[in-house]
Amino acid sequence: MKKLITILMAAVLLLSSVLMVSCANGPDEKQNDLSDRVWKDNLPDDLDFGGETVMFVFAEGGDTFTARSIMVEEDSADDVDKLIYKRNTDIETRLNVKIDSLQASTSITGLRAAINNALVAGNGEYDVIAGYQYYDIGLATEGWLIDLNKIGQEGSEYSDATNYIDINAEYWATNYINSISYGGSNYWVTGDLALRYLGGMYCTFVNAAIYADTLYNTYGDIYRIAEDGKWTIELLNEMASKAYMDRGAEGTDEEDRLGYAWESNDPIDGLAFGSNVRFSTTYSNGAIDITVASQHTIDFVEQLEKLLTSSYSLQVEDRDSATVMEAFASGNLAFTVNKIFQAEARLRDMSDDYYIIPAPKLNEEQENYVTGIHDGITLFAVPWDAPYIDKSTATLEALCAESNRSVIPTYYESALKFKYTRDNDASKMVDIMRETANTDFAAAWSAEINELVHIFRTNYRAGVMNSTLRAIATSSRSKLETLLNKLSSAEE
Repeated sequence: MKKLITILMAAVLLLSSVLMVSCANGPDEKQNDLSDRVWKDNLPDDLDFGGETVMFVFAEGGDTFTARSIMVEEDSADDVDKLIYKRNTDIETRLNVKIDSLQASTSITGLRAAINNALVAGNGEYDVIAGYQYYDIGLATEGWLIDLNKIGQEGSEYSDATNYIDINAEYWATNYINSISYGGSNYWVTGDLALRYLGGMYCTFVNAAIYADTLYNTYGDIYRIAEDGKWTIELLNEMASKAYMDRGAEGTDEEDRLGYAWESNDPIDGLAFGSNVRFSTTYSNGAIDITVASQHTIDFVEQLEKLLTSSYSLQVEDRDSATVMEAFASGNLAFTVNKIFQAEARLRDMSDDYYIIPAPKLNEEQENYVTGIHDGITLFAVPWDAPYIDKSTATLEALCAESNRSVIPTYYESALKFKYTRDNDASKMVDIMRETANTDFAAAWSAEINELVHIFRTNYRAGVMNSTLRAIATSSRSKLETLLNKLSSAEE
């Protein structure tokens, strides 16, 4: 089982080269001495890229998650940004590179045109592409990206290069990367380098004060429930109904103490992932099929309809996750499912304490939690005209490994208002989410397949889904076949 925080045994304390992970106060003094540094990756000690620039290109609109993941300004007062800046300067010194980035567009849909223009010019302008998963994963179908699995492969056009990325290392999202790959080819990677990966995981936010007042005597410690694998969407429904308090106005409104609140947007995707809805299945022979039209999916929709349409739930008309989180921050909402990164912006001033636990399973028979990740996760790729592939892959590997060591704990402490390295219950929940984070092929490539991953945002009534699910699966299967043919052509 992967662990986010390395527990140092007593014998290891004798080795002065081993460093503890950073807490919110920043890196310890030992980390400033590169001669004593033990790197978490296995890159060769003698890598030296002659002071060349590693240029990342990205498009972003409305926030700065991708930009911050790559680099930040030196004068930032933010604890996470300080560690990102130090991470970069350490890697620049280690590899003798200069890390730089270019925002190609202020629209998250603007990267494709910028990449096309650069490749047409053919000047090898970019070393790494940082894409927004939903809109940019399809760049691989254009033949614009290097198949990372072909780097160093005898007979390939990249046989003389080295792929330094170890996707099986704990700092890369191994399961996620494998899930979005096809036919033995791998164009994209993600993991602890991406703040959108760290913060984009869906979790359940629980108001601690409401839970203590209305639910604790009946159910006990919410962390123990989650740890024992008993946190289900049925139990969420049950608890939300008991936490609700009608404060007099006709119908459910924002003045009531709400059991649950939601809007028709991506947190519904998170509930589907949590219930292990499989939009597609990749079989051992590599074949992929659309498998969303199943009894398991119908069972999920029945529970989803109950959660979203009951009197203890309120639909926020504004299709904006921030609105729901502001309602949670007011102390008037018992439960909601959303992305971890919403806490960083919306819950800093919340007066009540809150818990985070995984998104609920469908039922206790479901073996494990499944943690979905927002479809805006940052993916990294190397364009086919990158001037020096070794430089690109080595820099990605070093940055991701160092993010795991020094950035993650402080990011979660900053985002979630708890000492990650000291609050065992809360950190255990985050570990569970990280260990169970995944997607499936059709969900990740949904922009190319009928926007399949979004179907529950508007189709959350079991009666409707019973009659339409097979039609959705059939049309999506046709789109999937087209996509797979494009990917096969891109490999040639």
